[in-house]
Amino acid sequence: MMLPLLCLLLFFSTMPVISNGLNLKLILPGSPESPFYVANLSYWERTHRIAKQSNSRALYLSSRALAYSRNNVRPPIYPGDGLYAVKLGIGTFTGKSTAMYKSYLLAMDTGSDEIWLQCDDCWKNNKCFTQKGEPPFPCHLSQT
Repeated sequence: MMLPLLCLLLFFSTMPVISNGLNLKLILPGSPESPFYVANLSYWERTHRIAKQSNSRALYLSSRALAYSRNNVRPPIYPGDGLYAVKLGIGTFTGKSTAMYKSYLLAMDTGSDEIWLQCDDCWKNNKCFTQKGEPPFPCHLSQT
């Protein structure tokens, strides 16, 4: 009974998924795909760096728990607190020359529930933040 169920689970866990508007890829901090990756570190330097980040994150989360108040509406977001990069595919685009979605790299903050994406309509009032790589998300071209 367990073997057929296990085979079924393995089959579905490896099926390709066609995204219909939202796609996330979690990138570990030690991965060469991560924008936080430092290529010239030795194995021990990389391990020490990950341990230091983990300890720093634990201290941050415990301080947040001690400072909890029902009056706090929004948790503050601090640069460098996210340990993971996330490759986010967002939007639904049509056409043979374009991909089904646009990809952006984000820093995932595991201690917060906010995600923010800059759209190209920020250019209307010169309110765009500087960003590397892809231009702001073309919201006027997306069907979602």
